[in-house]
Amino acid sequence: MSEDKKKQSAGCGSTFCIAFVVVIVLFVLFSLLGNRSLEEEAKNWSTMDASTDAYFIATDFVKDSLKSPSSAKFPSSRDSSVTIKKVGQTQQYIVTGYVDASNSFGASI
Repeated sequence: MSEDKKKQSAGCGSTFCIAFVVVIVLFVLFSLLGNRSLEEEAKNWSTMDASTDAYFIATDFVKDSLKSPSSAKFPSSRDSSVTIKKVGQTQQYIVTGYVDASNSFGASI
C-alpha cells in the first residue's frame, strides 16, 4: 500500500473511533437524564390524584360483570353516595357506590 492510502485508512479509523465515543457518551448522558425523569415521575405519581379515573375504571369493571351492561346507570362521581378513598401513597383506590341495572329476567335491580 502507498503511504497516502495508509494515512487515509488510519484517518478514517480514528474519525470512526471519535464518532463512536461521542455516540456512547451521548447515550450514557441521555440514559442518566432519562432515569432522573423516571424518578421525578415516580414522585409525582405518589402525590397525583387519580380518583376520577379510578371511578370510571370501577364502573367499567362493574359493567363487565353485569348481564345487561347497557342498562347500567351509575351515579355521578360527585354524588354523595359515592366514596373514593386513596390507599396510602399508592395509586390504589377503594370506590364504593351503587348501580341500577337489569338482571337476566329484565327486572331493574
